[in-house]
Amino acid sequence: MADRTGGRGKRRGKRSGKRREHELGDAVGAFQSRESCARAGVLAAAIVLLTFWVYAGVRDHAFVDFDDQEYVVANSQLDGQLERADVVRAFTAPYNSNWAPLTSLSLAASDALHGANPGLYAFTNAALHALASLLLLVAFGQLTGRWLESAFVAAVFAVHPLHVESVAWISERKQVLAGVFWMAALAAYPRAARSGSRAAHALVFLLGLLALLSKATAVALPITLLLLDFWPLDRLRGAQNVRRALFEKLPLFAAAAAVSAITFVVQTNAGANSSAHTPVASRLLNATRSYAIYILDSLWPTQLAYFYPFPSEPMIWSAPSIAALAVIVGLTLLALFSWRKHPAVTMGWLWFLLTLVPMIGIVRVGGQGHADRYVYTAQTGLVLILVFGLPAAIAARVDSPNLRRRMRTTAVCAGIAVTLSLAVLARQQVSVWRDSITLFSHALEVTRDNAHAQRFLGVSLWSRGDREGAARHLEEALRIRPDWGEARLVWATALLQLGRFEQAAPEIERAARDGAEPALAWAAKGVLAQGRGDARTAASAYEESLRYDADDWEVLNNLAWIRAASRDSDLRDPDRAVALALRASKQRPENAFVQGTLAAAYAGAGRTADAVSAQEHAVALLHKAGDPARAREFSARLTAYRAGQPPWQSGESAP
Repeated sequence: MADRTGGRGKRRGKRSGKRREHELGDAVGAFQSRESCARAGVLAAAIVLLTFWVYAGVRDHAFVDFDDQEYVVANSQLDGQLERADVVRAFTAPYNSNWAPLTSLSLAASDALHGANPGLYAFTNAALHALASLLLLVAFGQLTGRWLESAFVAAVFAVHPLHVESVAWISERKQVLAGVFWMAALAAYPRAARSGSRAAHALVFLLGLLALLSKATAVALPITLLLLDFWPLDRLRGAQNVRRALFEKLPLFAAAAAVSAITFVVQTNAGANSSAHTPVASRLLNATRSYAIYILDSLWPTQLAYFYPFPSEPMIWSAPSIAALAVIVGLTLLALFSWRKHPAVTMGWLWFLLTLVPMIGIVRVGGQGHADRYVYTAQTGLVLILVFGLPAAIAARVDSPNLRRRMRTTAVCAGIAVTLSLAVLARQQVSVWRDSITLFSHALEVTRDNAHAQRFLGVSLWSRGDREGAARHLEEALRIRPDWGEARLVWATALLQLGRFEQAAPEIERAARDGAEPALAWAAKGVLAQGRGDARTAASAYEESLRYDADDWEVLNNLAWIRAASRDSDLRDPDRAVALALRASKQRPENAFVQGTLAAAYAGAGRTADAVSAQEHAVALLHKAGDPARAREFSARLTAYRAGQPPWQSGESAP
């Protein structure tokens, strides 16, 4: 009996010892977990501080004359409020050749919070970018357990100059918003993959869907999740595991396919799809050329521009392009053949290669050959190779632990130096986006034969009163691309404003033949006719322009004046004049000439009190703008309106 009791006592002692070991292990694990969290917190704080240091200057930026006017300044959907109608419209009405409902709602929310303040729009972009960087840190910290390396991946994402365009350009709200949800999906994926929980997978799907609704280029997200299954999660061993991994992502693949189809239809209907103008072989070769450029710009990001023209056929088929094709194919084969020994290299390369497919130019949208913003998410694949792939490949050939430690210390120091250098370059690149003239001028400095930058710089200079400089750049744009209808129409519009009607007429006709937007071409014909005193032809042209673009405030304003003030009773339509002028006024409430047209419309409709109020507002705006001569002219009209005189009796032929 005693022996048996002693035996039980020994067994209890062993169990107690194991329990103490487990408790000690749990305590050590908890300590390590707290230490890991503290380290991650310090790294996260450093990334946020560095990001805001890079983008601090955006608070003083202005809207640029490239998409910002359409997306924000002249966006009639932004009225300072966020209502149910805005939500419905965001999902049912594509805007500016895009269908990105969450981005539309984000812009409307910003407008409701702070109005048309460009600095705050850009600062919000920077905040979203910082959040996306933190989520990227969390994602790879969880996936690999290596927080220092993950912090470098996130830091490069946060401060690389190639990403400045996506952040500092207000119109690219869609990119950083999609980036937040993309990185959030990556951060949520480790739990879903390891637990198999339906709720966890549903969260990943929801975040992916939100990314797709922010920007259609997030269609590559399910591919990146599959790549994570390959490395570092190692979930694709065996056909059954591959099928399971694919099945988990079928809903996200379906959502991506649906968003792709909607986007393709929207862009095609808007005329933004320009694939038919370029042979397939040329598009494919330019794609490999673009891959090579993105790699070089990732390593040496110093000659960056907002727009890179699509290369000419001789340039596409030149020796450097053929060499780029060979390099990209060679690197792809090397990455694929090394998947067993160096899976991080294979995964990183495929991440870079595949996430760029929707933007690489096989389906062309716009006139650019490539764009910095397209590599916003894709570049992470290259960084993964440098941070996880190559060091592992080198370490595998080093036997000495001391040498490995020294190599790691050297790598950490080099990583810090690289990150800080990138931050300095990015901060300089941020200043390029300060205003339109700085942006377009810089593009001309770092690119060649850039008709796009010449045209937009010309327009910006014109709007600021430098007509000589504007004319020089507009003519240079046409020298580079004589068949560019839109640029020729801009030049024709400049001639109209100079009163050179006879010179403008053939330019307008040629612009229309060369594919200028019909709305703009008809608007220019209307201005030409109005300048010649042919109000009937002008009205007809303006009506035709509004059939293509119902929200052009200048056309609305000019047509409203004719319908309100024409001496030809057949052309006058006071009620329509008021409706047109109100639509123009909603877009340009602080434009004195628009308010003057609204006053004329009210006067023509017999609404004397409204006419007087609108004209008083116009006079006040002119005084505020320091234009006393026009203010006196508008004051004379104000006297006439107070006396009940209709506008067609004032002898005015223009607003």
